Amino acid sequence: EFYAPWCGHCKTLAPIWEKLGEEFAGNENIVIAKMDYTANEVDVSGMAVKGFPTIYFFKGDDKTNPIKYEQGRELNDLVKFLEENAHHKVDHDEL
Repeated sequence: EFYAPWCGHCKTLAPIWEKLGEEFAGNENIVIAKMDYTANEVDVSGMAVKGFPTIYFFKGDDKTNPIKYEQGRELNDLVKFLEENAHHKVDHDEL
């Protein structure tokens, strides 16, 4: 997740993003991360951050082609996306 500290949508997503991280904390193949885009330069081919929050998924077997996440922002939506797109089997705590 790329966010801006002043962004209202980012603040709304924050507790959901934290819960997502907790759900996958025991899975060494999945990293749930966030970065303050206003304090960091990001120069990754194939990525464009034009609004906040912006979420990209880097598949384990293809990190050079990030996938922009444009689906729902609820926990179940994010978990479902990981289950369907992760290179390795997704294993997480029950929601």
